[in-house]
Amino acid sequence: EVHTCRTGRYAVKRIVQLRPGVLIIDLLLPQIDGISVLHAVSYKPAIILALTTVATESVLEAAAGAHVDSVILKPCTVRLIMDTLEQLRKKAPALG
Repeated sequence: EVHTCRTGRYAVKRIVQLRPGVLIIDLLLPQIDGISVLHAVSYKPAIILALTTVATESVLEAAAGAHVDSVILKPCTVRLIMDTLEQLRKKAPALG
């Protein structure tokens, strides 16, 4: 099941409601950025994959501090996202 959110504020609401096992989040969301979304919720998905157009050292440190498992630089392919998720899934056996 896939759910989408157009804003960071809505993402916070949906993460709390849905408690997803996997979260793919853009770090540059409107209203509330992706890092702030992750800090705003106490629930942490088993896998968090972040997408960003800016991969500076400070952005990567902030992502790590928000428990992001991997960061992919945009633009990227769906294949890269799927391959990265598969690698992360292998490290998170609870997702099988």
